[in-house]
Amino acid sequence: MITVYEKGEHFYLENKDFLLTNIFTEVFFRLDAKLLSETNKEEYAIMAETNNKKLVALRKLPYSTLFYGDEDLVNDMVDFLLEQQYVIKDILCILPLGEIITNQLNARGYHYYKHLAMDYMICKQSVYPSNSCVSKPTLDDVDELLELCRTFAIEVHLTPTENKERIINQLDDFRIIKKDNHIVAMAAVSESTSEDKRIAYVYTRPEYRGNHLAKKVVANIVNETLEKGLYLSLNVDQANPISNQLYKSLGFSKLFSQAIFMEKEAK
Repeated sequence: MITVYEKGEHFYLENKDFLLTNIFTEVFFRLDAKLLSETNKEEYAIMAETNNKKLVALRKLPYSTLFYGDEDLVNDMVDFLLEQQYVIKDILCILPLGEIITNQLNARGYHYYKHLAMDYMICKQSVYPSNSCVSKPTLDDVDELLELCRTFAIEVHLTPTENKERIINQLDDFRIIKKDNHIVAMAAVSESTSEDKRIAYVYTRPEYRGNHLAKKVVANIVNETLEKGLYLSLNVDQANPISNQLYKSLGFSKLFSQAIFMEKEAK
């Protein structure tokens, strides 16, 4: 059985318990569903279900198409999306599920590839002290933060989606290091589960790398968050051993792997 929802809110409420079987991926569905006020062929919320098995798909621009659920229903979901001419484009989901989905798409004449594989890591204890050189940004820093967030997205091969209003709304979530009145390193936290905060935008200007600035910023965020009784989670590029080592040194450990899959553009 395939169910197509008219609103993201209806989709989330009906599938909440199912999505919460993985609280770390549930947050992506929860946040995107809030923004999905109406559905169409480009932005949608769909559920496939049979014999107590379920697979869901959610797409809200400008974000990736999200999938979560039972691998046995991939064929049904893919057939429905293609037959009904839904747009899929880039995909974000747990790595093994994504590989099955893209294999099915490729078998039908599409050309998907694994664009970015990431380890989902968490930190529940502090192992590195806070540093006084880390500070909170002010409204005077918004333009520079926006520039660095966009640069960060491009550097990790993602499409920049940031805007000035969004940075202002999230200003208190950023921590920065400044030198000569310019931001040289930064990181931020965002909403995740009821138990953790998600770390993002970990970035150091190229000319300042190698000085452990990212480690200092992240350590402050870790310590602040743990003091609130929460823990930290993040995605780290599997192809970046330096970042992997950084987070391990700060007390992070891997839970599972996610990936972004992209469709190759036709020549």
